Amino acid sequence: ISCKKEKYNPPQKKVSLRIAEESKKEQPPQAPLSSNEAWDFDSLPLRSLPPGWHIETSEKVAFPATWKITEDISAPSGKHVLTMVAVNHTSKTAYNLCWTNRIAAGNAIYELHFKAEKGRIAQGGGFIWHVQDKQNYYAVGFNPLEKKLRFFHLLDGRKTNLLETIVTLPENQWHTLKVVQKGESFAVSLNNKKYLEAT
Repeated sequence: ISCKKEKYNPPQKKVSLRIAEESKKEQPPQAPLSSNEAWDFDSLPLRSLPPGWHIETSEKVAFPATWKITEDISAPSGKHVLTMVAVNHTSKTAYNLCWTNRIAAGNAIYELHFKAEKGRIAQGGGFIWHVQDKQNYYAVGFNPLEKKLRFFHLLDGRKTNLLETIVTLPENQWHTLKVVQKGESFAVSLNNKKYLEAT
């Protein structure tokens, strides 16, 4: 996965990201990203987890998924990407999370590049924001197996679908997911096409 975040109010903030994981070790809080700061994982070693990232699962499971930085030369920016390399549990409803509190909430543009490579029941990718903990956050995600793009809210572990639509896109290819937030309004785009809006 690769991601970037831009602050909505000018000057725009752009952050280039990519994702991965390894252990559930608590990391000290880090300062939010500043305007114009680029952030990618190419300077970090393969098979590591970026400092300040947390690995969790939305439901109680024996072991969370394993995330690591891997190499993918087809990624839209850079070669190091954050990859979920093993699920490690049998839950069909839990969300496998790898997140950081360095990206502050507020009026912003959140953009993520993802590639779905495996999964028989669920596949795809997405991102979460306004995160309080593993059971409280907003999320948007696309599952190419179901052909659905969803915008939802998790509150105390209970999922509420806010918006969804049918989208047909190929598996095993990079796609770009973007959310624009202005106050209480949200717009969700996939591969530069707007599909969902909420006010």
